[in-house]
Amino acid sequence: MNSELLHIIDGCKERNRDSQKSLYFLTIARMKSVLHRYCGDVNDAKDIMQSTYLNIFEKIGQFDTNKGDFDAWTRRILINEYFQLLRKKKENNLIARNIHRRWRKSIV
Repeated sequence: MNSELLHIIDGCKERNRDSQKSLYFLTIARMKSVLHRYCGDVNDAKDIMQSTYLNIFEKIGQFDTNKGDFDAWTRRILINEYFQLLRKKKENNLIARNIHRRWRKSIV
């Protein structure tokens, strides 16, 4: 890992806004590329990207620069956010179907 990235990560761990901004611009192109392979909906992609960066900044204190690959760590957060959105959508669809079924039964 290069020294510039280490410096930015250390700044993010201290909640430095300039470091967070630098990390965002340093990683956003790669993150978009990864997300594009999974998600075809632009609005979902925006939601996923936002929640991913919030999680990265909240959990960056857990990242150990001596043990892990930062790119792999951030990609895992991104992919987990994608799957979490899928689970929410599936759950919402099931709830909507149940409501619709109850409604149809009540009018029959």
